[in-house]
Amino acid sequence: MTTSAVLDVRGATRSFHGHLALDDVTFQVAPGSVVGLVGPNGSGKSTLVSCIVGLDRPTHGRVTVDGRPAGSGDATAAISFVPDELPLPELLTGREYIELVCDLEHRPTAPAVAIADIFALEGHLDKLLGSYSHGMKRRIQFSLALSSPAPLVVMDEPFSGLDVEAVVMLRAALRRCADQGRTCLVTIHDVPTAERECDRVLVMSNGHLVANGSPAEIRRSCGAATLEDAVLTLSDAAAGVGARVDSLLLAMESAA
Repeated sequence: MTTSAVLDVRGATRSFHGHLALDDVTFQVAPGSVVGLVGPNGSGKSTLVSCIVGLDRPTHGRVTVDGRPAGSGDATAAISFVPDELPLPELLTGREYIELVCDLEHRPTAPAVAIADIFALEGHLDKLLGSYSHGMKRRIQFSLALSSPAPLVVMDEPFSGLDVEAVVMLRAALRRCADQGRTCLVTIHDVPTAERECDRVLVMSNGHLVANGSPAEIRRSCGAATLEDAVLTLSDAAAGVGARVDSLLLAMESAA
């Protein structure tokens, strides 16, 4: 069962002990695009991602993935998820980990191994994951996600901690996924990266979805020169940031 929206979020609300982490969030994402999820810390991005991938459920509203309720077996099979922090089994080699994940997902290992080699893991796949650097662990996660046939790829802060080569390769891979008709939902703290790489951007603030459109559309709606300025305006942080920057520079001058 496939709908025109690979991801459909309708009125998603999530409360924790009386605090609204998500407040009536609604949006749809069609196939074949790179979508950035941006916003300040505590804006609801992580809660939203958890509800999409099935790690959490909305208190009210609904989330469907490829027409199936998020968290169901079919919806989970339609998502390839790369979390920000994933403890990997340190006593498995990279190759053994790829084999384990691919066996669980009933798919061949060769495509993931080939992508891992391209991501400069050739010669490291038979080493224990416990010996991998942060960047190497991310690369093996990317290899599994990008070789999956799942129509929705969800990556939480994928550009964090990568060297320049890996960043360039990941950018190209996300674009190719979109060209193939897959959808990539990527949480990004670095707003200029979102402006450059994403077809659409979802801006969260205090549990609300405050903007949904192309970077150019969001800039125009705020009368902002950059998406970064627009996000600050939408999150009511522009004035506060300016004052804190001035205070920071004065403090540094005093300390010098």
